[in-house]
Amino acid sequence: MWRASVDAAHPVDRDLLDQQFLVEERVRDLGGEIRLGLGGNGGFVHAPRLANPVLHGHGGPTVVRWLVPATVGLPIVSAMRITLPSGTEAEIAEPADSDDESTMGLVITPDIFGLRPLFDDMVARLSSVWSMTVCAVEPFPGLDLGPDVEPRMAAMSSLDDGAHLRDLEEAADATGCERVGLLGFCMGGMYCFKSARSDRFAKIASFYGMIRVPEGWRGPGQGEPLAHLAAGHPERVLAIIGALDPYTPSGDVMALEATGVNVVRYPEAEHGFAHAPERPAHRPADAADAFQRAHTWLTS
Repeated sequence: MWRASVDAAHPVDRDLLDQQFLVEERVRDLGGEIRLGLGGNGGFVHAPRLANPVLHGHGGPTVVRWLVPATVGLPIVSAMRITLPSGTEAEIAEPADSDDESTMGLVITPDIFGLRPLFDDMVARLSSVWSMTVCAVEPFPGLDLGPDVEPRMAAMSSLDDGAHLRDLEEAADATGCERVGLLGFCMGGMYCFKSARSDRFAKIASFYGMIRVPEGWRGPGQGEPLAHLAAGHPERVLAIIGALDPYTPSGDVMALEATGVNVVRYPEAEHGFAHAPERPAHRPADAADAFQRAHTWLTS
C-alpha cells in the first residue's frame, strides 16, 4: 500500500509528487508500506520502511529509508544504517531508481562530531547528485561522547590510524564498487591524508584536513599525515584549503604541496567553510566551487 501525506509547511509540487510514484512499484515488490511526506531534510523526503532491505546484500531486520530529491530528475535514493565487519556503524545510500549498479563508490570520513543528520543527508545528496553508492563511517566507534566538542577532542589521542583505515576500507567494500573514492572534512580530512597510504582509494578529496596532528591529539596510534602521504599516493589527493584556517598554516600547506598533493586555496575562507551551512564560517559560493572541484577530481 502506498500512502502519501503532505507537510503543510511546504507547497505541493505535482512534478515532485509524480516522481515519488516512481518508487511505488519497487516498494510493492518488497511487500512494504512507506509513509511519504513532502519537504524533509536537506531537500529529501524521508520514507522509513522496516525489514528486508535490498541494498548490496546487507541483510537482517533494519530500516531502509527511501529519499526523494526535491529537484525533479535526480535519482531517488535508498539509504540505511549498517554495521561494518569491525562493528563500526556506517550510513550507506545508493541510487534506487536505476537498473544499473553504481559504477563508483564513495566513502566519507566525517568531522569530529561524527555521524549525525548532517552526514546522513550528505550521503543521500551525494548519492543522488553524483550517482554513486556512498558510505559514511563513524569515527568514534564504541564511544558515547555526546554532542560537545571537548570530550571528542580529548578522545582523539586514543584513536588508532590502523583501525580507522580498516573501517574506511571495509566501508569501501560495503559499496560493492571496484573503484572507490574518499572524501573527508576537518578531522576526516586529516584521515584522508593518512589514508593515501592505502591502495583501495582511487582518488581522495580532503576538505581542510589537519596537515600535522594537533598537539592535544597526539597518541601512540596517531601517525603524522605527511609521513603517511610520503609512504603512499600523494598524487591521488586533492586538498581543499581555507587560507584563513588556523589548522592549516601556510608553512604546513607548503609542506603538503611538496609531497605531491594537489592543493586548492580559498583566500577568504576559514576552517569548515564548505560542509556545514549552519556554521558562521560557511561560504556558499566557495562551498559550491569546492564540492564541484572535489567531484571532478574524484571522477577523473
